[in-house]
Amino acid sequence: MLLKYTLETLMMLETLNFNVSYGKIHAVKNINITVKENEVVTVIGANGAGKSSLLLGLCGIAEAKGAVMFK
Repeated sequence: MLLKYTLETLMMLETLNFNVSYGKIHAVKNINITVKENEVVTVIGANGAGKSSLLLGLCGIAEAKGAVMFK
């Protein structure tokens, strides 16, 4: 069975120039992410790298700037 997908149907999450700041501290700076349908993604990094801030910003818990598009 051959399935055809458009770019729009494959996109589940996309960020453009996504930023999370706490005062003058930039926890997440200019992140561009594209997550497609059925894709498994992990966020890894050292302590203080901004992993939790990224997720808090995506969920709307932390104040963020930039574009976030969910399907």
